[in-house]
Amino acid sequence: MPHLIVEITPNLKESVDALGDAMQQALIASELFSENDIKIRVHVLHQLVKDQVPDCIHCQLHVMPGRSVETRYKLAESVRASLEAIKLGRPVSFSIQIIEINKDTYIKSILD
Repeated sequence: MPHLIVEITPNLKESVDALGDAMQQALIASELFSENDIKIRVHVLHQLVKDQVPDCIHCQLHVMPGRSVETRYKLAESVRASLEAIKLGRPVSFSIQIIEINKDTYIKSILD
């Protein structure tokens, strides 16, 4: 834990490694998670609704409950800042949502 699910537009596909590395480093730097616990998945979407800014990154960071709103906001801001530091060379719309996982319904196992 945590699970970071990232959606990007096709034009950002060439930057996927840099984006993933930057977000992982931001989460490690928070000192809330160990490196081996961080899971990042990136999906390339086909955007159906065109915005004024053609490229976008949307993140959902799933974490276990118990962290303050301030801590979750700092996590969101650190992920945003890590992506801004990459300098993608064009405007990119960014959004992030921190989602607390319901421990009562969360199941994790290794299927064999």
